[in-house]
Amino acid sequence: MCLNVSSSISMLAIYMIISSLLIAPERLEHSYQICNDALNWIQSYLSNRTQCVAVGSCTSTDKHLNFGAPQGSVLGPRKYCLYSKPIGEICRRPNPLYHCYADDTQVCMVIRPSDSWDNLATKMEACLANISLWMSSNMLKLNQDKTELIVFSSKHQVKKTQYFHLTVGDSVINAVHSVRNLGVYLDSSLTMDKQVNAVSRACYYQIRNIGCIRQFITTDACKTLVNSLVTSRLDYGNALLYRIPKLSTARLQGVQNSAARLITRTRKREHITPVLKSLHWLYRWCTDLCTSSSCIYTKRLIAQLLYIWRNL
Repeated sequence: MCLNVSSSISMLAIYMIISSLLIAPERLEHSYQICNDALNWIQSYLSNRTQCVAVGSCTSTDKHLNFGAPQGSVLGPRKYCLYSKPIGEICRRPNPLYHCYADDTQVCMVIRPSDSWDNLATKMEACLANISLWMSSNMLKLNQDKTELIVFSSKHQVKKTQYFHLTVGDSVINAVHSVRNLGVYLDSSLTMDKQVNAVSRACYYQIRNIGCIRQFITTDACKTLVNSLVTSRLDYGNALLYRIPKLSTARLQGVQNSAARLITRTRKREHITPVLKSLHWLYRWCTDLCTSSSCIYTKRLIAQLLYIWRNL
């Protein structure tokens, strides 16, 4: 079981919270041992800021900002992670498995055949209540609209778990069939069908767009566009597709074949293997998924999911 908790309404909300570090320097000193000049540097970076609005040639007077940090800054998300560190400590109390990425938090629990859903739901609801309480006292808000519950199980157990739900305040969070995590779709049976569909649909859309201008660009320019818009989507998170059904692999291979034909302007009736070799592309790319350099995060996610699966 995995719960995806979103802690902010928008990116603006994130930056409005960061300046609260100014009133909590003891958190930086106690949790991260940031003190003296480093702590003073962080405080000076967030204090004494102004903002104005420009419309055409007209500019408003400067307004002093009591909250916020420069939007789009590199330090913004990092300081948010420093500020929200207690969320991880709250999750660790009843649940040994959790993962935080910026303002998204995933809390996982293992459901064994002998476990009662009511008892597990009570623990999870208590964890969410503690998170919501901490957020309320620290100028944050638990976004219940973006909080999702998914139960990973085998196909023959899906019907048993589809009615699982959690109650958080006045809201009821029902179990969903699939969730999106960092751009990757995970379904309750881990078949990865939705992810394959999403990748195929997005890649074919880009291939059609490039095909409209193919006669006006060179081969090298077409190869650059394909690598940027198509191949990058095939490579992203591909470690999660390891050992998926051959039918799904064939669909992704079809996307790669279409991209290769687009670059080389090869007809559909011609054999694709020589074309892939000329481009130095791996044929049946899914056979070597876990060696991709883009799979650092997905390997960690696989390890967590396998741990949960083995303990079912």
